[in-house]
Amino acid sequence: MNLALKEMPSAAIAPPAVDWFSQLRWQCLALFQHPQLSVNEAMYATGTLLSKIQQCIDEGRLHAGLVESMGRSIVQLADEGLLQQQARQLLPVPWFRLEALQQLPQLAAILTGGETVIPSEPLMAEPDLCAAWLEPTLKRLAQTIITEGDFFAPQRSFGHSFARLSSLLFWFRHWMTLERRAGRAMTREAIREWRETFTRNGSEILALADADEALTSDFCLLKGLTLLS
Repeated sequence: MNLALKEMPSAAIAPPAVDWFSQLRWQCLALFQHPQLSVNEAMYATGTLLSKIQQCIDEGRLHAGLVESMGRSIVQLADEGLLQQQARQLLPVPWFRLEALQQLPQLAAILTGGETVIPSEPLMAEPDLCAAWLEPTLKRLAQTIITEGDFFAPQRSFGHSFARLSSLLFWFRHWMTLERRAGRAMTREAIREWRETFTRNGSEILALADADEALTSDFCLLKGLTLLS
């Protein structure tokens, strides 16, 4: 992540937090509420922030004020359109995407008890699929997962947490593609119901990505970013 962080005015984008962990959660949520960021751009911004946080932890220097300052700096980059430019340069890594697609049968087992048939041919998500409804749905899903108490767990690096969230959003997009290909109408209500289903089963779905737990934070972060492209 090579975005340079700038010093920003003192206005906060989130209420002051008593500890850096609470402040981090506020800052992540604020990025998904930014009006100029798509869900992929908000994820990129979140990955940038988590990468900086992990670096500070590894160096033994972190406090709530520093987290707030980094969050405000990233928001400024988004305000200026610089973060969006960086996000557009992301390139897919076919292996990571194939690996995530191969887990769709496990996802089907969680969501439908395995009743949904997963096609054997490669599945490509349809980026224009109800875009006006899918974007806010994905943002809301991401915010719900981030607010879960065990999302940022001590046993995981922040890169791993990011990769889990990125995988969940990747699977949601592809699940909506499966639904449409099965002939089911992708109405606003249908997408909302699937969002609630993913939220209800969030812990199990996120656990599908736990094979990455032994990998480095930077590697997991890279994997998460490539699933956005």
